[in-house]
Amino acid sequence: MSAVADAERSVERVRLALESDGADMRAVRAAADGTARLIRLLATITDRLAERAATTVDDSRVADDLIADLKALRNCLATGAALVEPTLDDLRDWTDSFDVDKEFAACWQEWAAVSGATSER
Repeated sequence: MSAVADAERSVERVRLALESDGADMRAVRAAADGTARLIRLLATITDRLAERAATTVDDSRVADDLIADLKALRNCLATGAALVEPTLDDLRDWTDSFDVDKEFAACWQEWAAVSGATSER
């Protein structure tokens, strides 16, 4: 099942990012992004499992219980995905403020504007 393999790879990437010696705020942000993607992926997989259970489990009483459990799990995962978003926003704001390329681009525009005004004299 490809989705399960994707989830396993995502877990491993997040674990490695957090355990590396060079982990910094960007690594934490990447791990948080990976965790959010993983939660959404798990919610999607759980939803598909519920759909499959409806058509593959012969005993309707067992199928109904299984589907209810899977939908409850999916709802918990979806809630988790929604709850992690403010953390991701905070990490984006914090790490973006230290984005050297963005800072350089802003300074370059400032310098270019000043140089253009100076050279016109």
